Amino acid sequence: MQIFGRQVSNWWWFLVVPLLLVCIPFFLFLLIIAGHIGGAVFGPPALWAIPLHTPSRVDLVGSYFETNQGAAIQADTLNASLDLNLDGTMTVRALPEDSVTSTCVMSGTGRWKVLDGNIDLDYNSDGASGSCASGGYSLLEVAGHSKPYKLYWVLGDPDSGTGIWFKRR
Repeated sequence: MQIFGRQVSNWWWFLVVPLLLVCIPFFLFLLIIAGHIGGAVFGPPALWAIPLHTPSRVDLVGSYFETNQGAAIQADTLNASLDLNLDGTMTVRALPEDSVTSTCVMSGTGRWKVLDGNIDLDYNSDGASGSCASGGYSLLEVAGHSKPYKLYWVLGDPDSGTGIWFKRR
């Protein structure tokens, strides 16, 4: 066989083919890991926008409104809102929820608490048509290094970059 005008024996195929068969799955694994690391570093909220310490309840109390939606959410209006009260109660309006099994809208009341930089919601549905089932939701992330903090609601797969940003009034 000739490669670039030089005569080369065929024995190199016996080395290259098995080497490729062993290396291809390893490189695919590295691509998957790189995608997850990229999502953690650059995805919303970005690694450098996460609070350095868990904010206190007092720092997060307030009314939040939807400011924008990230990465291809199909909605014409920005109307979701969230009220976090000092006593741990909350009111949520028109907050979309997208999980593997269903898509619904959260509207109702409940309780909230801060855990590891995220806000856990214990939601009680108002019973309206299309409303999410009552239960616990932990997809609300805190962003920013100081008050007023922003909130990011994850929709669907946390690695997809799809979500809603909230700003305090």
